[in-house]
Amino acid sequence: MYTKSAIIGLLALTGNTFAAPITDATLVQRETFKGTAFKGDGSAKAGWPTDSKWVTFDKMWSTNKPKIGCPAGTTKNSAAETDNIKAGIQSVAKSSGVDQRFILAVIMQESHGCLRVGATASPGAGVNNPGIMQSHNGQHNCPASGACGKDIITGMIADGTTGTKDGSGLKQLQEKAATVTGSKEKAQLAYWAARYYNSGENSIKKGSPLEIDTVDQPGATPSYSSDIANRLIGFSD
Repeated sequence: MYTKSAIIGLLALTGNTFAAPITDATLVQRETFKGTAFKGDGSAKAGWPTDSKWVTFDKMWSTNKPKIGCPAGTTKNSAAETDNIKAGIQSVAKSSGVDQRFILAVIMQESHGCLRVGATASPGAGVNNPGIMQSHNGQHNCPASGACGKDIITGMIADGTTGTKDGSGLKQLQEKAATVTGSKEKAQLAYWAARYYNSGENSIKKGSPLEIDTVDQPGATPSYSSDIANRLIGFSD
């Protein structure tokens, strides 16, 4: 399992850094995503794409599958393992009620689907963020070498989607977003959940723009929610 400094060093070789859902005080910033810069509260009124504008899961998968990759020096996914990511997403989406497209978008944002990406650590916070969703003290992670079983892959996806005993996943964060915003817009709740996932559950309040103030949240990725929105409408990197 990688330390934060080790994983950042590996990712620097490819020009990418991944943002983990860690505590408010210890955030990891991700390279700015290229796409439409959506601003504001994530609502349709503010110009954000509604879920009717999201591409289908099959199209999203076919667009992103060729771009699933790992940094130099990291064991790459086998074809069967990558297929198991797709199966795991669909399984967890069905059991949790979280849209499979949203899960895939977060996986690509966090790790580009690299199963052996390792883990980031939050210094002083006692939080470990392993796996393809960089979950909060997740219990599942692939070994640095050797096969990564289907159960482990599905477990990593479940850790990030339905949460762990120590931290929320996308499901809980969408529920929190509904409570905070009072919104019934599916897409807006996903964008708010993405913001929480990146910068902490208490990082924004009702009415706040999703392009977070990095003065108040140093290390957060300001465009994280916008990046997720771009992925959901078909953009990939």
